[in-house]
Amino acid sequence: TRLPSKLTTLNLSATQLEGALDFSGLPRLLKQLDLFNNAFTSMNLEQLPERVTDLALSHNALTGAVDFTRLPSTLVRLYLNDNQLSGPVDLTQLPASRVSLILSNNRFSGTVDLTQLPTSLRILYLRDIKEDHDLFQDEFNVLKQQPRPTRFRFS
Repeated sequence: TRLPSKLTTLNLSATQLEGALDFSGLPRLLKQLDLFNNAFTSMNLEQLPERVTDLALSHNALTGAVDFTRLPSTLVRLYLNDNQLSGPVDLTQLPASRVSLILSNNRFSGTVDLTQLPTSLRILYLRDIKEDHDLFQDEFNVLKQQPRPTRFRFS
């Protein structure tokens, strides 16, 4: 089934969908895509339409690494929490417009460099970090503006 070309919001959350996500056929005007609470196993974020601002993929079964350096520049909010994503987390080239980045409860590894985060970033949630640090507060872990720690290691 072909989606309408003028579609700007698509919510298929909690619909028991599964398998690999193919974003290549989505309408170019799509801005909000909610696919949380399903059973998707893989994705390629480079296929997202260039106008997407909000992407919710939390609570799926997504695996593999995520190339955070190749996200669409329009993507303001990205929710990837509660999956099985792995590999390094390179946040040094996030788009300047990024406001929210939720990555908790995955299997990321390595060191996260927090020295080049966009000034627009207001929410950064990395609950898998085992080190005790005051970067985060409250349930959604609002990123404090000063002082900024420089690196964290995933355990």
